[in-house]
Amino acid sequence: MLEKFTPATRGAILLVCGISIFGFSDNLTLLVSDQVSVGQFHFSRSLIAMFMVFGLGKVFGLSVMPKYWKPILIRTFFMVTSMLLYFGVMPMMPIAEAGAGLFTSPIFVLIFSTIFFQRAHWLAQSFCSHYWKLWCVIGFAAWC
Repeated sequence: MLEKFTPATRGAILLVCGISIFGFSDNLTLLVSDQVSVGQFHFSRSLIAMFMVFGLGKVFGLSVMPKYWKPILIRTFFMVTSMLLYFGVMPMMPIAEAGAGLFTSPIFVLIFSTIFFQRAHWLAQSFCSHYWKLWCVIGFAAWC
C-alpha cells in the first residue's frame, strides 16, 4: 500500500498518523486522571501503541525490528522519562499550558541536535527566516 511512495513520504505519512494518535491520547489523560494513576495510563497507552505499531507493520508490510539496538534503548530511556514527567504534571496544569509545553519539543530537538550532533538546520532556518512575518501574525491571532 505504501510501497508506491518514497521512503521520505512513507515516513511522513506514518509520522502524521502517529502524532495524531498521540495528540488524541493526550486529551484522554484529563478524562482518566482521577480514576487511574499515571503509571497505569502510561503502561496501557504503551501497550496499545505497541500492538498498533506491530499491526500497522503487518498491514503495510514494514519491518518494525530495529537494526541498531543501543541508540534505540538510549532514546527509549529518554522518551519514557519525558513521558512520565509530562503525564505526571499534565493533570495539575490547564490544557493550554500543557499543550504549549508539548509544542516546545521541536525547538529543543533543533537545539540539542545542533549542540550534540553539529547539524546545521538550514532548512528550518530558511523557512522560519523567510516566513517570520507570517508566523508573527499567526501567533498573534492565536493569542487573541
